[in-house]
Amino acid sequence: MFYQSARAVGLYKDYFRQIILALKYFGRLELAEPLGGLLAARFEDEPELCRTQAIVPVPLHLHRLARRGFNQAELLARAMAKTVRRPVFSDTLERIKATKAQNQLTLEERRSNVAGAFVAANTGQIRGRRVLLVDDIMTTGFTVSECARVLLAAGATEVHVLTLAVGVVEEQWLAGILPMDN
Repeated sequence: MFYQSARAVGLYKDYFRQIILALKYFGRLELAEPLGGLLAARFEDEPELCRTQAIVPVPLHLHRLARRGFNQAELLARAMAKTVRRPVFSDTLERIKATKAQNQLTLEERRSNVAGAFVAANTGQIRGRRVLLVDDIMTTGFTVSECARVLLAAGATEVHVLTLAVGVVEEQWLAGILPMDN
């Protein structure tokens, strides 16, 4: 994995899952502010996250953005940034490959699905900076790792990840079975 650390507010299950889905797929945009507040609270609890200097949301492909009408990661990042007072650079990463939804794929298909899916733009915004990558859900970490790889190649000194939810069972998260930290 190319990121230095990954943190989440909670597990992708039960009521928390329903709230995230309401924002992401049902256009409940009013949920972005309180969910961004949860991200900000988690951010402030983690010293390594507090050292980051810029926030970059995971981008959507233009076709998916046009269909959905918004990027939930960007809405969350902007809501969070109001509290943590970091700039949000939503034009630093571009998704150039229209990837399939990760939740429908096997582990190996997920890895290859996002390979080469992102490019950096406006790299001056992140060059020499510690970057916080924000997304709604993290499962395998392949998407954020690919984003981190591109950001590091573009000049970021570190990339940390913060998501609302992690889509693994609690035992895997706590036992460190999945590579959440390097």
